[in-house]
Amino acid sequence: MRSVWEPKTATAIILLITAIVIPGNARSQGLRGDSEAVAMARTMIQQMGGSRLWAEAMTLRIVEEVHRPNERLPYRSEAWRSLNEPSIWCRSQSAEVDHTFARTHEQGWNLGEGRLTKLSEMDVRQWVGRWPRNIYVMFHRLAREDPRLWLVKEQERRFAALDEGTADKLCAFEVTVGGAILRWSTAFGTGAEEWIYGPLTDFGPIRMPAWGVRLQDAYRFYYREVTLSKTAPPVSFEAPRPR
Repeated sequence: MRSVWEPKTATAIILLITAIVIPGNARSQGLRGDSEAVAMARTMIQQMGGSRLWAEAMTLRIVEEVHRPNERLPYRSEAWRSLNEPSIWCRSQSAEVDHTFARTHEQGWNLGEGRLTKLSEMDVRQWVGRWPRNIYVMFHRLAREDPRLWLVKEQERRFAALDEGTADKLCAFEVTVGGAILRWSTAFGTGAEEWIYGPLTDFGPIRMPAWGVRLQDAYRFYYREVTLSKTAPPVSFEAPRPR
């Protein structure tokens, strides 16, 4: 078996993304892997509002209060994220911060302090390569019971999600005694991150952790609004035109 953290080639990335657009009979095939790992995944999604809610959604909107180690004040972050294709739009604002960025499978850009910068082709490919293992995308994939995932029990309350075709490790989840998400970790190329999450809180029909902390740098957030939608994000991913 290859290293679970080995970077993908551009071709492998495209194949993996294509695989996430699951045919109509995929759910009937169900999640694959260790029975205990599959049970943990299903319980975790059920705790967060249920598989149908997450499986049918195309878009996730999140508003957070963000605290960064290198920022004096917290700021508001609003993000619109597609769950079935690589795209995200996000704006962060405070008295000291005003930054917007967007990413798709074709382009990426950042706008801050009136300056627009665009991502290189390599940076876009790397972002697209990370997208299938994003935690929110994984919630969607687990809810849809994507048969292209292979779940493995690692510890008593911890399971990993592997790509069934390549055996690459996409991420790992640790859950509480009751089955709610407690910890999540992932790695891609030379980058790795691990998060710890607070207790689940109601956001309408959705239940999400009240907060999260990244262990690598103490970056933390508090969810303020969380919404799932069956329609595409109502934002433009195109870079702003220079004034």
